Amino acid sequence: MVSCLRRLLDDVPGVFSPSLARLIGVEQSIGAAGAELKAAILAAEDALQRIRREFNRDVRDRLDQVDAIVVNALEKIDVLRQEGIKDANELMKRADQILARTAADARSLEKTIKEDLSTLIFEAECSIKRTIQETVPETFGGIARVFGGNEIVITPPVLYKGEKRWFCIGDCRIQTEFRISQPYSETYFAVRDYLLQRLDQMPDDGPINTVVSTYEFLGAFARRAACFVPGSEQRYIAEHMDFRDVASAWTTLLGDDLGMGR
Repeated sequence: MVSCLRRLLDDVPGVFSPSLARLIGVEQSIGAAGAELKAAILAAEDALQRIRREFNRDVRDRLDQVDAIVVNALEKIDVLRQEGIKDANELMKRADQILARTAADARSLEKTIKEDLSTLIFEAECSIKRTIQETVPETFGGIARVFGGNEIVITPPVLYKGEKRWFCIGDCRIQTEFRISQPYSETYFAVRDYLLQRLDQMPDDGPINTVVSTYEFLGAFARRAACFVPGSEQRYIAEHMDFRDVASAWTTLLGDDLGMGR
């Protein structure tokens, strides 16, 4: 993982802070606290880049805060080195304590940044009052459509080449209907669980695009569901971000030609 991060830092200048590059080298010998700090920093910077790209917001101040957390940790570790501690175990113990405290600060900042992103997503998605039927387009990446005004028909990505319904005429793709219920959370969870269960059943040699398309759809579906679950909006936005992150990880690994409609 460290080598991949180094490659990202080389290939995408300006996306990650220079201090993070130094931290990656330090973390190799530190352990869980360093790994937690690195994960928090990466997650915070990813959320900030999304705020910048999707909402055209200036995130320089927040990026400076992220960088300051890393710089602070590195400075404290440098002080330890200068103290000339000869006991390697003691040095590692104290460095680990520094990183553990710093990781807590980073997680707190990550939480704040993700809350900012969540608010922006909700405002963008739900600022216009629309019906549930209006928010599920006729073709949702080829996966969902409204049928009869009170049902959502899901046509999931295939689990294996040639998967289809038997004894059918015309469109033989697998299709499942879900009632648009009140509360809408019941519909959302029914669709979500159905698609996740299908992924669990996919053979090892199943199409990777099925995985990416499913998570992309679930991310978009959760984002829209947030508008119809008063008081629980943040839960659905959080699921949206989680599903989106899984899909993004796959496309980063395997290429941007994967996903819904591609």
